Amino acid sequence: TTPLHRGRTTMVWQTRVTDGSGRHQLFVETRSTGDPAQGTLSLYLDGGLIDSRKVLWTGGKPASTVFGVKGGADSRLRVVLDGKDDLATDNEAFLVLGEPPERKVLLVSEGNYFLERLLALDPSITLFKRTPGEYAAGPPGGADLTIFDRWAPEAIPEGSTLFLRAVPPVPGFKSTGDWERPSVLDWKRSHPVLRFANFSNLQIKRSVKWEYPDWAVPLLESDQGPLILGAERGPLRIVAVGFDLFESDWPFRLSFPVFVANAVRY
Repeated sequence: TTPLHRGRTTMVWQTRVTDGSGRHQLFVETRSTGDPAQGTLSLYLDGGLIDSRKVLWTGGKPASTVFGVKGGADSRLRVVLDGKDDLATDNEAFLVLGEPPERKVLLVSEGNYFLERLLALDPSITLFKRTPGEYAAGPPGGADLTIFDRWAPEAIPEGSTLFLRAVPPVPGFKSTGDWERPSVLDWKRSHPVLRFANFSNLQIKRSVKWEYPDWAVPLLESDQGPLILGAERGPLRIVAVGFDLFESDWPFRLSFPVFVANAVRY
């Protein structure tokens, strides 16, 4: 039989489900020093048990569990890992649901169904859209996040930016071709944009072969090189994805809305 867990940390994070139902997705990450190990994760809403899941840890990696929950702005959530171990205080975590802060997002694209649908359904997001030509004629300001889809401007705006299959117009970033059929090896789980995202077995046709400055950090690694880069310097926050959404199965995976929700609030 698989032994019980032996010491772990539980972390909780929530985001609104973008389907207009008012539900929230609750992401719980748990770790164990046992390998393999198992436990039971229970979710309580305002003191009442509403769901329970089995958790299995293998390979020394954290396990992620996703709950769907509907509650008011002041609803209190508690997650508890059952079972005995040496330290009971790290067996539970708490969260007040709350409402996510409003964000203004500017999408610069000739059209991207996956992004537009996902962003438009989130009630906390005010979405503005521009074509590359419209943006080049007069970049609007005031966005919390600007997304450049398969196109990059001559100059990068201040604030947070997300580049999809586009090279940031910043010294040190350069494309030297493409990697064909890259296979995901690992990702930086601790980075805010990748929290609770799982990229296992992600299928990608091709991705930008990067050159990048030493202040940029690979976030998603493949057998050929980094597929996603993150960079922060001064007022700039850059996330650059080297592949096209339409040349991957990413839009059909849970990690895609998780990544976008993280990026909007990064």
